[in-house]
Amino acid sequence: MGDFNSLSRGLRKFRKRTKPKALALLH
Repeated sequence: MGDFNSLSRGLRKFRKRTKPKALALLH
């Protein structure tokens, strides 16, 4: 699951910009 690691890092930055959108992407 290497992709997950990359997402985790990007999510941290993305979360600050779009919290609701980040959650939608995860699901």
